[in-house]
Amino acid sequence: MSDDGFRPLGGHKVRIDGDLVFLRVKGVVNLTDMMEFMRVQAEVKRKHGAVFVLYDSRENTGLDREARKYATDHAALEYRVTAAASFGAPFAMRVLVNMINRAHEMLKVEGTRVHLFDTEAEARRHLDSERLRVRSFAAA
Repeated sequence: MSDDGFRPLGGHKVRIDGDLVFLRVKGVVNLTDMMEFMRVQAEVKRKHGAVFVLYDSRENTGLDREARKYATDHAALEYRVTAAASFGAPFAMRVLVNMINRAHEMLKVEGTRVHLFDTEAEARRHLDSERLRVRSFAAA
């Protein structure tokens, strides 16, 4: 593990802080990467009852077709994240994520929408508000 607490996860990096999975995505996410991302997310969800994912997408260049299909096919509750936010995504990635979100909505595919932000601080604020919303809903 490095000084910043991140460890390798395929060609990417991950740091787990309680119910938060922080992924630094570099390059294209392939099927193996997606399977590992989802495995880690499921572990955190089992341990904490919820999982919030923060993607550092500044160096993300794509998501291959097999990875997209796997994520859609395995959108069951066990793997589904509670809330997800991405920051710093290049324009092409923003277009891709927005297209995936819209397709899921139109096809009524269950899953968690990834919210896009310019900065890490904005993305973290979103996840913090989602965490409060989920906790207040669970307490009601």
